[in-house]
Amino acid sequence: LLARLLKGCPEVQVEESMTLARNKALSEGVSGTRFVPVPSPVTALRRFKDRDEIAGIEAALRLTEEVMVYTAGLIRPGMREREVAAAMEHYARIKGAEGASFPTIVASGPRSSLPHGEASGRSIGAGELVLFDFGFVIDGYCSDFTRVLWTGNRVPPRIRRVWALVAEAQQTGFAALKAGVPAAEPDLQVRDFFRRARVLARYEHSLGHGVGREIHEAPRLSYRSEEVLEAGMVVTVEPGLYYPGKFGIRLEDMALVTATGARRLTDFPLEIACTG
Repeated sequence: LLARLLKGCPEVQVEESMTLARNKALSEGVSGTRFVPVPSPVTALRRFKDRDEIAGIEAALRLTEEVMVYTAGLIRPGMREREVAAAMEHYARIKGAEGASFPTIVASGPRSSLPHGEASGRSIGAGELVLFDFGFVIDGYCSDFTRVLWTGNRVPPRIRRVWALVAEAQQTGFAALKAGVPAAEPDLQVRDFFRRARVLARYEHSLGHGVGREIHEAPRLSYRSEEVLEAGMVVTVEPGLYYPGKFGIRLEDMALVTATGARRLTDFPLEIACTG
């Protein structure tokens, strides 16, 4: 039927969110027609959050922060990363989460140097860094949050120095958020900060992204971005420094862009927690 409807039509626009498998199936089922991905009209609408949507995101953040407190009291050397991730997700479900915003990242020791290291079967050791990147869905809205934890009583000076750089970089990124500012600007300023600190090579990703009903929405906070920030956008600010085979530190919070700057939606200390 579709082939008959599209007979003689050389090109058809489809939503860019269409899966590759579906695009392939359509292309194979309809010869002589090219399917061109275009942005969904809903994508532009999702860039801005109203009061109810912001409340949903904040509710998801409050639960996420509660899970971080729970996890800091739970984690012990010898536990496997997947065991910790499962406990986090189970706790969140009991507390009302609809699910995780994305696969929970629990990356310990040298694995914390992987920017997107999902929880593995590795056993967490004593006296090492653990990076948590996770979020949960409440009323259809996602949260996104990253912190690091030290499995011991005293954080080594080198770890503290890198943490301090990342914390200052995050503040630099937040300070650059404002309606009317190019979305590339916060990332450019963070890159300039890291360049002056001589650690830019350790910064392996862009500064952040929009979050809402999906974990990745517009705008993208990247030096390559061509968008402009506008009031009502909700974005992450997540600089990180990574030392392959050793450790990595990323700090991620969410913010609402306003006409005068940005309002931090996350309400959780940046400091490195210790398990004692």
